[in-house]
Amino acid sequence: MDEPGGSTDLLASEERFSIAAPGRWVTGYKSPPPPELEDEAARGPVTHILIDRQLFPKKGASYLRYARAAYTQEGAEELSSVVIDFDPNRERLAVHSVRVWRDGESSERLTTADFDLVRREADPQRQLFDRRVSLRLELADLQPGDVVDVATTLVVDQSLGGRFYTAIPAAYPVPVRRWSVSVLEQDGSPLRWQWTCGEGEPESREIREGWLLHRWRKEGVPALEVEANAPGWHLQAPVLEFSEFGGWAEVAHEIADRWGAPEAPESRVEVALGIATASDEETDRPDAAWAFVRDEIEGVAGTQFSASDPPTGVLEVLQREFADGRDKSRLLCMLYR
Repeated sequence: MDEPGGSTDLLASEERFSIAAPGRWVTGYKSPPPPELEDEAARGPVTHILIDRQLFPKKGASYLRYARAAYTQEGAEELSSVVIDFDPNRERLAVHSVRVWRDGESSERLTTADFDLVRREADPQRQLFDRRVSLRLELADLQPGDVVDVATTLVVDQSLGGRFYTAIPAAYPVPVRRWSVSVLEQDGSPLRWQWTCGEGEPESREIREGWLLHRWRKEGVPALEVEANAPGWHLQAPVLEFSEFGGWAEVAHEIADRWGAPEAPESRVEVALGIATASDEETDRPDAAWAFVRDEIEGVAGTQFSASDPPTGVLEVLQREFADGRDKSRLLCMLYR
């Protein structure tokens, strides 16, 4: 059975970043965003007019279109910088358009915007990275009343046996005029979905023999009241989850079968042992140890641990080539003691 819309260059491409048209399975791409919020009291400096996600799990593809309106000069300045984050190690990003709507007319800014692709640094001084990169586009001459309309597609490498997972929040710290999520699946696929709290069922219809389209849609979503000092694991917004796994046991088995226990390259182990066993007369051990940990072990930020959490073993750090600040410090101390 043919897939709806056929294939696209992005789904077959090995390029990590491209500027391209959306796949033919995407709908509503060229339509103007919905009308702005009528309730001026609900507006802030910036308001989401549209958040539209369209999922194609079979290809690991997720289309996102979001349109934000600026109502003040402060809001216009905020919208002038468009930042799109992605992980080039496991994702391919296509930017379809960056349009500015003014007085009902749109202008494409993607070809004229100044943009950079930069690596994210959580702590530049300590050289901690989180493995993602940021595509930054700067838009000129925005005014209050403008709507910035961005459309992209992310294709995630299907490393877990080709099975799909994503989670989408349904509320944000700012009001949302229209929120929409749709998913295209083959009849009989293992895809399941659930809300983290009680919400509605989708509208479902068959668009072609053997292919189903499910759509969730909300109008006038109020701003989320974010609770201060809430723990990071606490979900403050309703979240719609999609998964082709039957449970966490299947995830664990898939990881164990596909990845197993990595082996550290012998050369890296030999270098580490050479530093650890060398005498101070033979080499400048502090500089050698620092250079090794800095250049060979990539730092990652955002790891949360408590004092009772055991540190990661040195061999495991050498195997996986990355570690948080605590484990990098421990490795450094062991190389020099």
